[in-house]
Amino acid sequence: MTPLEELLQQCTVKITVPGGWGTGFFVAPGLILTCAHVVRKAVDSQVTIFYPAWQQPLSAIVKAKADDGKTLDLALVELSEPLSEHPCVLLDAEPVATGQALYGYGYLESYTNAAPVRPVNEGLTGDTPPLLKLQGAQIEKGISGAALLNLKSGKVCGMVKETRAAGFDLGGGAIPTRVILEQFPELRSLQQAFHGGDKRWANLITQPGIDFKPYREAVICHYFQQRYLYTPTDALLPLEARSVERQAQDDRQKQQPEKTVEQFPVLEGLRKYALGNQREHVLLAGRPGSGKSTTLRQLAVSLAEEGQVPVLVQLKGDRPVHELIRAEFRRRKQQATPEQIDEWLLAERLVLLLDGVNEIPNNDLRILLAQFREDNPTVPMIFTTRDLLGGDLGISRRLEMKPLSERQMREFVGKYLPEHGEQLLGQLRDRLRELAEMPLLLKLLCDVFDPETNQIPQNRGELFRQFDRDYKRIKKEIDMFLSPRISGNSNQRFFSIWHFL
Repeated sequence: MTPLEELLQQCTVKITVPGGWGTGFFVAPGLILTCAHVVRKAVDSQVTIFYPAWQQPLSAIVKAKADDGKTLDLALVELSEPLSEHPCVLLDAEPVATGQALYGYGYLESYTNAAPVRPVNEGLTGDTPPLLKLQGAQIEKGISGAALLNLKSGKVCGMVKETRAAGFDLGGGAIPTRVILEQFPELRSLQQAFHGGDKRWANLITQPGIDFKPYREAVICHYFQQRYLYTPTDALLPLEARSVERQAQDDRQKQQPEKTVEQFPVLEGLRKYALGNQREHVLLAGRPGSGKSTTLRQLAVSLAEEGQVPVLVQLKGDRPVHELIRAEFRRRKQQATPEQIDEWLLAERLVLLLDGVNEIPNNDLRILLAQFREDNPTVPMIFTTRDLLGGDLGISRRLEMKPLSERQMREFVGKYLPEHGEQLLGQLRDRLRELAEMPLLLKLLCDVFDPETNQIPQNRGELFRQFDRDYKRIKKEIDMFLSPRISGNSNQRFFSIWHFL
């Protein structure tokens, strides 16, 4: 399966009505295209949507139809509540060549959890409006309303309407995209607005002069292996962040407190603001050990799996950001010239994950980074910093890592130490409550806790000393998380741990 085929699957939904179901696909935010006959039995125009990425039913209403009972068989369905950050297909009204291989994905009667079909276009029928005549695939009940991907153009050229013979590879018929756009012309502007901001589909069909697939695979391999490096807390519960805005002040006033605007899982917030329809550069701030670096590594893996090109760099070095980007490609065995990097930035091919604003070693590099950000306003960028040390680079969209709540601490400890979690929680008196709010330090507390003595370290320094003393005892587990360069002496281990705080 290609990344483009996978992205088409992510755009696909199951539509259920009394007595049956069909397939549909997102053509704009919250807007699904399907066949009119799929929703014909809807009661009061209400239908239920199953979107695998959401994992729970969604309600929707039939918004518009174009239905002549023959070859014109179209319906638009709108979600009752907005759904954040789902992808949309890219429609293409250009004619489809005879013999062109196509790809579809939908909820067939034989495969109710969805399956692919790979028909071939035989040409247009003589109907008004015409259908694409399909051959060589088992088109059957349930897949009506599925998008058809033109494997040459990389765009959606039509929608499956009917079968010729269920149970046999006799193909069927599909409504061309040209007909869809004639009936629903508003989709042109909606498509333009969506894909002008969301580059997931365009990035997969643009020929950048380089095959990013090996690079993406290297990113997935590298960061997936380190996914739970030092801070596996979010493997058991999602970390959260909040969006904040600063309040106005003047010379006669002290700085006003910041206002919390929203709260959400941190990965969801980063996607919403940095990768949404209205992209913004985002600054993710947090205390030591709150999970900022872990979050970027997780995001890098998921973006690479989606076919995007994440570039995660550490800002602590003495090189400007262009060189850091080039070095990251080199580490993943991908050659990249300065000219290519400029081209990719102009084409918005890269998603930059810039870790450690507070670790930039001098003001000259900080000025260069701020200028780089201003020169590339539409390139997705996510920065991290330790409680705004080192400034904010003029970034207005700021997210803060939330400390673990008592409920989350109990949840994590209960899952990590199912037999002795309550003993540890009983020892977390007030003086250690703040310490345990950080995911990394809570993980270390779990590692060093001895249920036989029922004792835990009394402060941060004692925690690190006991962790080092117990290192050999838990080395087998730690080796799963630590890279080879961290297997040296105590100072090296502490330095490496502290860097990721």
